[in-house]
Amino acid sequence: MEIPDNFNRTIIENMIGGFALHSIITDENGRPIDYRYMEANKSFEKYTGLKREEIIGRTILEIVPEIDEDTISWIQFFGQVALTGIANSTEQYSKVFKRWYRVNSYCPKIGYFAVIFMDITELREKTEDLNVKNNDLSLLLEEQTMLLSDLEKSQAALRMKNETLEKLSKELRKNEERLNNAQRIAKVGNWELDLKTNMLWGSEEAFHIYEIERTTPVVPLARVKELPLGDYKNISEQAFDKLLKENVPYDVRYEMVSEDGFNKYIRSMAALERGKNGNPVKLIGIIQDITEDILHERELAKKNEELSSLYEEILASEEELRQQNEVLFQKNEEITGLYEELTAQEEELKANYEQLNENMDKLKKSEAINSLILETAAEGVWQYDISTDTYTISPRFVKALGYQFEDIKSLTDIIDITHPDDRELAAFNFNEHFQGKTDKFDCEYRLMCKDGSCLWVRSAGKVLKHLDGRPYVMAGSFLDITKLKEQQLKLEHMAYHDMLTDLPNRSLFLFELDKALKETAWMCKKLAVIFIDLDNFKDVNDTLGHSTGDLLLKSMASRLKEHIRKQDMLTRLGGDEFAVMIRDIDSEEEVYEFCLRIKEKVLEPFEFNGYRFNISPSMGISMYPNNAANGEELLKNADTAMYRSKSIGKNTIQFYQDFMRKDMLRRLSIESHLRNALKKNIFTLHYQPQICLKTGTIRAFEALIRWTDEELGMISPSEFIPVAESAGLIVPLGEWILKEACKEAKRLNSGQNKILMSVNISAVQLKQLDFVDLVKNTLKETGLKPELLELEVTETTLISSFETTISMFEELRKIGVKISLDDFGTGYSSLSYLKKLPIDTLKIDKSFIKDLDKECIEKEITESIVALVHKLNIEVIAEGVENGKQLAYLMQCNCDNIQGFLISKPVPAISAKELLNKNYMAYIGVQVS
Repeated sequence: MEIPDNFNRTIIENMIGGFALHSIITDENGRPIDYRYMEANKSFEKYTGLKREEIIGRTILEIVPEIDEDTISWIQFFGQVALTGIANSTEQYSKVFKRWYRVNSYCPKIGYFAVIFMDITELREKTEDLNVKNNDLSLLLEEQTMLLSDLEKSQAALRMKNETLEKLSKELRKNEERLNNAQRIAKVGNWELDLKTNMLWGSEEAFHIYEIERTTPVVPLARVKELPLGDYKNISEQAFDKLLKENVPYDVRYEMVSEDGFNKYIRSMAALERGKNGNPVKLIGIIQDITEDILHERELAKKNEELSSLYEEILASEEELRQQNEVLFQKNEEITGLYEELTAQEEELKANYEQLNENMDKLKKSEAINSLILETAAEGVWQYDISTDTYTISPRFVKALGYQFEDIKSLTDIIDITHPDDRELAAFNFNEHFQGKTDKFDCEYRLMCKDGSCLWVRSAGKVLKHLDGRPYVMAGSFLDITKLKEQQLKLEHMAYHDMLTDLPNRSLFLFELDKALKETAWMCKKLAVIFIDLDNFKDVNDTLGHSTGDLLLKSMASRLKEHIRKQDMLTRLGGDEFAVMIRDIDSEEEVYEFCLRIKEKVLEPFEFNGYRFNISPSMGISMYPNNAANGEELLKNADTAMYRSKSIGKNTIQFYQDFMRKDMLRRLSIESHLRNALKKNIFTLHYQPQICLKTGTIRAFEALIRWTDEELGMISPSEFIPVAESAGLIVPLGEWILKEACKEAKRLNSGQNKILMSVNISAVQLKQLDFVDLVKNTLKETGLKPELLELEVTETTLISSFETTISMFEELRKIGVKISLDDFGTGYSSLSYLKKLPIDTLKIDKSFIKDLDKECIEKEITESIVALVHKLNIEVIAEGVENGKQLAYLMQCNCDNIQGFLISKPVPAISAKELLNKNYMAYIGVQVS
């Protein structure tokens, strides 16, 4: 049976899955910045809510501008498929459409991509297993394969891709399971709070600690606040407020009631992540179940208190016995002095003697118990006899420190093994209690072991006094808190260091920067912040993968650290951005020399995974006190200077100046208003005529864009065109210019006229793979004949992508479109290039024309250009003609056409129509005087 032509179309129209065909749009560097819809089916309309007739021929940014804010960069995702020809698939939640989609994309032709997708929101909500979804997708793809025989190879490749994806997904799940196991063992979970949406992401262990079923990794913050967490809300809000206002580290402890009715103790630590504007955007932290530590600590404290209480009772009993003995001895002396009376009272003396022996026995027992406690206590019991300066520690604890029992005999001995950095703190707390200023001695410090290692201890004790208030002994205990301290230090390190490079992060950098600024001000010195950005780092990630990009960042961090002094500080701010704080400097020259050394080191080649490549840095410098008074401002100004470095050509070093901030604010303002102007189409085109010197008639009009903003006023094209190019707006702007100019050309040629319309084309437009199709479609849509359209490109634009541009222009010239080389003489100006270029017209730059009314070398150059170009059968236009002498000389040189204020300024469309009726024959009679 013969298959009808519309069979494939019918299949696509009735597919369950959404289908759309697109062409990719790239910038001047070949990077994807947008894509255009070419076809879509009914299911596409159903799943997206977008009507086919409203999207065909339009770009995604025109239809859905907020697509850049979605959970995934769809432009980059589909751009990779369209430019590499490699199919890809993903499952993502779209914030824009508020739905889950399973997306499969493949490349039928370089520069184009097709998308087959399903709305899997309901499947996601029911939490069906990923393997079931992949099997369903495979079945769907097999059905489509049987129906679309011409897509069989593509579908087979797509199934292989899905199998690879399934293997990678399994490996990813294994890695995730390993991480979850590690967190479950450590009872540590990690979480992230988006401060804009108040949505909280948490790992499995984080959900487990909160006893929340993890049906989705992201929940509203309000869901956590509903848990029985005691004073968590107040504690958390106070800590977060201090983090924002005072940069006080976020470290809170609170308790919650678990499902079994018992209290659970939780510790949460976090660091603040800020955007480039300095505003907080995210809170990144960890959560730890410290119930066992708290209960263990309380149990140890209880035992310690019991031991201390028992010891105090023993000491009190010992004191009482000693006092009784003193009385007895006093009585004995009196008895000896009164021997005769003693003899008479022998019965009483014997009784007293027996009492004395009994008390001595009690004293010996008390001392024996005391000795037993010291020998058997594992946690470390200590006693300091003030009168004899004897310091005794339980033998087991002394052994744990690596010493012999006799090594520690006095208070001096224990001070000697206290870490030098902690001695002052320990001595202060000891003396405060000894002098009666505190109820007890309680302090955390380090003891140095025999092998050179350190043991963190919590030492607590009390002093005992005679009845007259004189202290005679002090006793207490040691609690080994080394593991707790190590864990605490590790968590603090993670909160203030970059996970990839282990460099200080932005929070720690700004904290240390503020401290350094205070010291610098006091010393009357200078300080500098250097902002370093790696040029074209994104190309490394896009071409070699993010793993290679990570290796590059680690290697870059190592290189930079080699050149940093001890008193300076290096940080990774995020992405490919680093910053350096340099202290104790005397001049800007010193900082500049330092930057040159850094630049030289960065420019050395990198080699990873068999690839060898170079990368350059753009650096901005901000000085204290000249450029800012605080750390945030100093870093922001260094960032501004770095941006200036990039804007003037990259791989440069710039010191911050006040005008840079104004320039940046002006540029940002223009970009914002430019986007709005594109949406509302509030641009206008003016037209400047080109006169043929042989006939005195208008040969063509050049279309020139004009923009007057309600707030900014009139903005020159020389100012907003570069902004449009850097912001990725030049492609839609160029399409608008081309379409409007062709419409006007159609109106101007409504009669028997054959007036060309000349349109300027940027380098970015020429790098779009569908540029030729765009021109053809525009001509078809506007009804303009191809032979009435002339495209102008500059020398630099044409040469920058020589081979690609030539093939495009040759294809366009085949249908009749003319090509004009603009600004000749300002770029390469090579006749060897002119021979190869498929051009019809050459425009001599106005810099050669302006002095033709004087005796100068430009006259000879202009005459030579005209003569040589005529030999190549290329038409010549002289632009910037402003007076009769210039015109006369150009006529003498046999120049074909002129353009300039002598004829007319650029005029609105309504005035351009009137110029057609004007007689320019008078200009032809002008001669050289």
